[in-house]
Amino acid sequence: MAEQLSAALRDDASAGALLLGLLGSGRRTALQEALATLPPTTRRFSVSGTEFASSIPYGALMFLVSGVDPTLLASAQGVLRGMGEVFAASGARPVVVLENTALIDAASCNALAQLAAQGSISLVPICERMEEVPTDIAGLVRSGDMARVEVSPLTPAEAGEVLAADLGSPLSRPASARLWRDGEGNLEGLRLLARDCVASGKLRLAEGHWILAPGTMPLDGHFAARIRVRLAGLGERERLLLDVLAVRGETSVAALNAAGFGPALDGLHAAGHVVRSQRDPGRVEPSNAMVRQVLCAVLDGEQHRLLAAMVQEDPEPFAAARLVAATAREMLDGGNASAAAAFLQERREAGELPESLWHEAPQVCADLLRTEVQALRTAGRSRQAVLMVHTLLARLETGADTADAPAATLEEVRLLAADLAFKAGPLEDGAGPGQSAGDSGPAAGPPFPAHRWPDDGLRIAEQACRAREWALGERQQEAAEAVRLLVRDILSHRAAGVLDEVLPPDRMGIVVDALMTVFLALGEWDTTAQLARALQDEADASPDGAAAAALVLGSLSALGADTGSALLQATPALRQLEAWGPPDQRAALAALTAHCLADQDRPQEAAELLVGLRDGLAVGHPVLAWAVEFFSALTVANLHSAHAACNRLMALADSMAESGRTLLEAHTLAAALRLGEFAAAGRLSGVLGRVQGPLAGELRQLADAVVAEDGQAVETALERIASMGYRMFAEETGNRLYSFLSAGEIRNLTRHLARTEHDRSASGRLPGDATGADPGPDELSAHLAVLTRRERQVASNVVEGLSNAEIAKRGGVSVRTVEGHLYQVYSKLNVRSRTELAQLLSQPATDGVVA
Repeated sequence: MAEQLSAALRDDASAGALLLGLLGSGRRTALQEALATLPPTTRRFSVSGTEFASSIPYGALMFLVSGVDPTLLASAQGVLRGMGEVFAASGARPVVVLENTALIDAASCNALAQLAAQGSISLVPICERMEEVPTDIAGLVRSGDMARVEVSPLTPAEAGEVLAADLGSPLSRPASARLWRDGEGNLEGLRLLARDCVASGKLRLAEGHWILAPGTMPLDGHFAARIRVRLAGLGERERLLLDVLAVRGETSVAALNAAGFGPALDGLHAAGHVVRSQRDPGRVEPSNAMVRQVLCAVLDGEQHRLLAAMVQEDPEPFAAARLVAATAREMLDGGNASAAAAFLQERREAGELPESLWHEAPQVCADLLRTEVQALRTAGRSRQAVLMVHTLLARLETGADTADAPAATLEEVRLLAADLAFKAGPLEDGAGPGQSAGDSGPAAGPPFPAHRWPDDGLRIAEQACRAREWALGERQQEAAEAVRLLVRDILSHRAAGVLDEVLPPDRMGIVVDALMTVFLALGEWDTTAQLARALQDEADASPDGAAAAALVLGSLSALGADTGSALLQATPALRQLEAWGPPDQRAALAALTAHCLADQDRPQEAAELLVGLRDGLAVGHPVLAWAVEFFSALTVANLHSAHAACNRLMALADSMAESGRTLLEAHTLAAALRLGEFAAAGRLSGVLGRVQGPLAGELRQLADAVVAEDGQAVETALERIASMGYRMFAEETGNRLYSFLSAGEIRNLTRHLARTEHDRSASGRLPGDATGADPGPDELSAHLAVLTRRERQVASNVVEGLSNAEIAKRGGVSVRTVEGHLYQVYSKLNVRSRTELAQLLSQPATDGVVA
């Protein structure tokens, strides 16, 4: 923004720049930075409108007009001539900053606009919205004579960076996203809200990361006071309408117009205080949840009743049901999942949510259902959610009193049932929605009938769920073709500007989760990482969605042999889920974190997490359940023995085979093969024969090479697997496949790993943004290519002049561990001291240096 402003102010052909941005957005900071780039001799004038001067011609310019020859003030042309002389006397073209434009008299605006058009001044009006720009100045913008610079709200990622710098520690993604949403991306608002949350305990520090604690956002701090100041300028009728919307929640535009609130609604909408509902364009709601909560906090029960009755809608139960839905969502967003589920159950038992609402207000009921399902999952009651949706779906499909349920509503419930059935697993008797007791595996597929869908969004979501099942089974090729078509459809809707309507947040969450699983299964790890980062940057990122993204990005980094970057993703998400969040995701993140800690030589912390998983094992969700056991086994291999880890992996492979998750079975057997379970090579080859995809083909080549005990073929397969991103599989530490390799083949493979790691880091293609963690071979010396990743890091630190204790502190390991790595470095490079090591690494390497 500062660069754009500076360019406009330096351009002699420009009249200046219009600076748009909400109060506290950082617009003044941008202006100050731009002014600092101008020559020191440039004079700056500030013109600000006031109530007193607004009714006086040239009132805003009194201090400037006072220096004009009085004989020139008799006409507008004389005023322009006189002011032009004043500005010319200041030397170079001055900059005039215009503030409070709504209170500047028309004559002053006209004069400044003409002077700017003539090139006498560079005019910088500062406004919140284009509607506030005076007519004469707006004409300069429309004609292109004046640049328009708009300070946009911060993105969720930018908000996280700003708050981390302010608070001294990083925030979990849900924490930064929630603050971003309530603060509307406003820089000043974010900082005030964060300060209030820290003071109230809503934000608390957990092992170096700020997380959101359960409970409501603070309503009595600096941020709430800022909201009240912002609303103080509203007219009486507009403020009354905002109170009504705060109490009622979503309300129809027709009902508000009938109640005489039409003009007030137009004013609130233009000012950004209300927005149209994403679910129903015919309804409006307050634009910010915190604004609504602040308004409701000062209203007593009698005011609630009067405000709720001020607008009549037909039928009345709609408003009550919407209020129940909004209240439950606020509880859930605040971290009180159990309270939200109990609240909805109580309202249903009290008769406030009758079955007839599925016909009269189906969209409201669908919102209530999604909220209750998410609350139950977050509270660790996924099976209860499955049973509830299963029962409802059966009643909607076959019940005599629900035969007229809208087709779109029925399909929405089917979609939710299918996604939940996948994530939570079958019911206790083995029968889930749309399944008989005999259908136990994914072959039964999601419970979707083959017919025309009511809208394109439901079709996309259903096909994404179906492709997820195919990808985890034995139909990867069909899954790949399906998702390519779906991505094309999504991009076309985005280009048309209707993506939010076709795939609102709830549906989009289901689609992104399914697509991430498919792309991960297909080995397209970069695409998977892009989807995960997009999910993290969503404004409504919940612990559920943010944890899913962190798990994907962390897993990609761990499989890419960069457990340091994986920890950066997994740790804050895990700490957040420990406060509140779905237990299955918490277990999967804990297992991933334990593996990374063990790999980083932090065995005690890893063991503590591993022990805690015995009672928190993920069940139901096939990918999460698999991830818990998979990473737990890798941790056991690091902490205890490869034999114990192989036993766990083979049991996991049997479980995946029984459930029909062929791809997960293959990855499990491959991990066991790496740890020395060579007897599984034949079984792995047979399983991979039923799986498509390039990674599956390379793993099969590896299995066949193990059966044939062909060292050269093993090396070739490991090199290709590492090049595809699965670097962990080819790393030397704990890898029993190296027993098939000769010394020369080990050197070739190690050099290949070093080269590909450097290439991916340099190109920025390493999944999970794991760049710059380890220098490539060209940055110090090609001698490093014969060392493992940890040994290269130690050697590089030695060359920097660090002591063993300093290296241990930097890497978060013990001094003894550093000494062990350094011993291996000396042995492989045939040196005896730090001095000899530094001298060797400063020289070019030859193939014959290391025996």
